[in-house]
Amino acid sequence: MSDYDRNTTAPEIPATGAVAIDAGLREYMLRVYNYMAAGVGLTGVAAFLTYQFTGPELLQSPLMWVLILAPLGLVFFISARINTLSVQTARGLFFLYAVLVGISLSTIFHIYTESSITRVFFISATAFGALSLWGYHREPGQSFPEIERAGLDDFHHRRRRLCGPHGVRYPADKGDV
Repeated sequence: MSDYDRNTTAPEIPATGAVAIDAGLREYMLRVYNYMAAGVGLTGVAAFLTYQFTGPELLQSPLMWVLILAPLGLVFFISARINTLSVQTARGLFFLYAVLVGISLSTIFHIYTESSITRVFFISATAFGALSLWGYHREPGQSFPEIERAGLDDFHHRRRRLCGPHGVRYPADKGDV
């Protein structure tokens, strides 16, 4: 306690180290986002091509259930083997998964219009991009104080209303049990 000094500043990190860490993180995140963008694009192309080539016949075929459940089967397979897969095999299975998800999602083209599907896709992509940028530029450990405070206030208000100040439930009248 005697060594406590209120006037100390944070230790200086050499600028080259911080820049090198940030550049490495940026390169890694760009690679991840490029793979994800390629996977989403491949999913969209597979869904559209499956819709164009099969038409409504796919919905009336028992093959529809095989195509809808195929991504789930691949997820189980990948989960069981993830520790033994090579990088190239895992990447190939990721793109196979993207194609299978596209094929299984092709049935939505029979239900919704292409313009509504496109609109929802771009709304989701924009929200994902904005939240990703926000998360990338947030400080570690930063929270949402307004949301947390509102949630805790609501929780405590409900607890007091239902259970009383000491955690024991006090019915408002004889009918409230």
